[in-house]
Amino acid sequence: MGFAKELYTREYFTGRDATGNRLHYGAVGAEEWEVGGISAIHRKLIDQFPLTNAQVLEIGYGRAESARYLLSTGKATHYVGVDFSDAAQALARETLKVFPAERWEVHCDDALQFIATQGFVGTFDAILMLDVIEHIPKSEVRALLPHLYAALRPGGYLIVNTPFYPIDEDYIAQNFEYIMPSASDLFPETRGMHCNKYTEQRLQQEFSAAGFFHIGTTLFRRAPEPGPKVKCAVVIPVGPGHEAHSRQAVNSVMAAAQTDPGSFTEFDCVVIDDTAGIKGRSAARNEGVREAAARGADWLFFLDADDLMMPQAFQQMAAHMDRVDAVWGLILESLDAEPGQDSVSGRIRLPQLPRIETLNDLLLHDPYVTLQMGHFVRTSVALANPFDENLDLGEDFDYYLRVWDNARCVKISTPLFLNRRGLHSSGPRSGNGGSWRMSVEQVVEKARRSHNLALDSEAVIEARNAATLDTRIWQRGFGATDAGSLVSISRQFPYHGFLEIEPTIGEPIMLFDDNDDLVCMSLGWRGSYEPASLRLWQTLAVRARVVLDIGAYTGIYALMAARAAPLARIIAAEPVSANLARLEKNLEANGCSRAMALHAAVLDKPGVVTVRRTTHSEFLTSGASIVRHQQGDGTVEEAVPGVTGNDLLELAGETVVDLVKIDVEGAETQVLAGMAGILNRCGPDLLIECLDDEAAERVDAILRPLGYRFHTVDEGKLLVEETSRFRAAEGMNSLNRWATRRDAAAAAAMLRAAGLKFNPLS
Repeated sequence: MGFAKELYTREYFTGRDATGNRLHYGAVGAEEWEVGGISAIHRKLIDQFPLTNAQVLEIGYGRAESARYLLSTGKATHYVGVDFSDAAQALARETLKVFPAERWEVHCDDALQFIATQGFVGTFDAILMLDVIEHIPKSEVRALLPHLYAALRPGGYLIVNTPFYPIDEDYIAQNFEYIMPSASDLFPETRGMHCNKYTEQRLQQEFSAAGFFHIGTTLFRRAPEPGPKVKCAVVIPVGPGHEAHSRQAVNSVMAAAQTDPGSFTEFDCVVIDDTAGIKGRSAARNEGVREAAARGADWLFFLDADDLMMPQAFQQMAAHMDRVDAVWGLILESLDAEPGQDSVSGRIRLPQLPRIETLNDLLLHDPYVTLQMGHFVRTSVALANPFDENLDLGEDFDYYLRVWDNARCVKISTPLFLNRRGLHSSGPRSGNGGSWRMSVEQVVEKARRSHNLALDSEAVIEARNAATLDTRIWQRGFGATDAGSLVSISRQFPYHGFLEIEPTIGEPIMLFDDNDDLVCMSLGWRGSYEPASLRLWQTLAVRARVVLDIGAYTGIYALMAARAAPLARIIAAEPVSANLARLEKNLEANGCSRAMALHAAVLDKPGVVTVRRTTHSEFLTSGASIVRHQQGDGTVEEAVPGVTGNDLLELAGETVVDLVKIDVEGAETQVLAGMAGILNRCGPDLLIECLDDEAAERVDAILRPLGYRFHTVDEGKLLVEETSRFRAAEGMNSLNRWATRRDAAAAAAMLRAAGLKFNPLS
């Protein structure tokens, strides 16, 4: 099965050539895959379905980032993939090696032959065909669909993604010609891959003919077996000023019931009038619960009048009704606060806990990132745990905590409703965000004490670490976290322990993070830290005999050099005592016996100097300087030994140096002046962070006469660009500069080896 197998190479799947350069073609989602994520389109498709501990089959797994997402989020307990490409299988194994082998299997085989041979019958909860069906010849799709129908359990889902075209095309039957070629059809590397182009109408006709019914444009389902009648009532209290909004809320409930009822057979809306604001939210909700029970509701959903139910909300409950008593979803917020909007468009609140399964998880995190009101709950549970009518604020979390303590609850990684921000009710029993937070924090803290949860206990730290790691992986699927929010997000999701990272060259590296290391924060939340610079640094280090890391912080560059060149002598100098202690811990943890940590500021002459740094207590400072900070409020001083580059070599018993990293917050020229003889004699490669134009001019004046050539490093584009002069940093994505005495050809070869793009001077 399949066509043009020879085109499905590692280069196609990664979008890079053998040297790491970006290609003009490639499978979608490669950039997200590289940083541990998944394309937003595929994630959104997968998230629409109520998958929890599911058995999943994927046809055409490619790089297997969908498998990684399913396994890491708990949506799948076991994954089976089949792809006819050897390159895909190799990449998939690399992607999934972090998961226990018993949880996944990726086969290199003809999909039709594989499924027919295995004889799957009702085995899978979901089957994925993500950007693959257009690659399968038309006749083979028709042969495959009955096998997929048989392999899917009743009520299971088939998730398809394919671009729709103006006309149906069968490239093979058309004598290997396109009637309306698209961009990828014009490249020889990808021509013929899209051999079976669908219109929306034909896709739905073919899948309907195979027995599936469609619940979305490219989303299909095998009909569930008939079950018992189950009624869900949606309780909507209407406070002052919410009369108009409540009609939109009711309409959203009816729309969701029509979109896909899931396992529910009957629906009702219980609207409680509190437009006078006398009852208050708690009493209105309790009245709604009693009325819903009187109407025979088995399940409830609480929906505030100014919110909207998501179209797939009822469908999402199907996988959970038999195993839990209450289900919350992701917090989804409107993009604007304009009244009268019927749209359910919004954005997922970031950060937030994507999944919650225990009361402790709920108690150990900021309430703002855990739950909101819209949720399903068994009527019997809601009757047994009424809202406290004496509370005007914090009544929501008081109720949540009692339900989570007394019933089986879960938060799933899919939104169930849209919170329309800015439409709060008024009236005598309303409140604002600040007063809500104060009330809720008091409720949560009281519950923590009653459950003996000390935030500094070993068990609590372990639990919070697990939640943080899970949240980091999930959030990367939405794109990189903004660098400016790393400290604040780490306050909400702390991590205390070792973080393992894989360098481009060498064995994994362990970095200790006490929720205070800015490098670890970036690696954890963004999936990378100065990726272009570190690739270049490690490639330069491979043949280095002696390496200097000046302003080493907690050691990321020293450790990377040690992995690339295990026999090299590495001297890491750091002036800040707290940073030095962490640097020493990291070097020891990684067995870097040939690396030496030194408490020193590297300058143009020896002697004791004063290092000033800001008084941040939340993180290990990376901005200590002998020249930048003036003494005063917000700074502290530390007396530090000052040494020259020559002194470093003498201390290490070395006479030459091949590679130097300089990150000294404005003291670059002093460092270089103290290395004048070394620079002239050895000509080491230099990676320099320089933040202002005046300092850059002084660096240029020192290095140009020595024959150095200058390059900017763009971390986001993985691009190194030669410049006519040494330039200052240009934002957080372009801090570092490479200075080298290599000629252009040698520099280009080095960058190819590092997998970086290169723009030489014309």
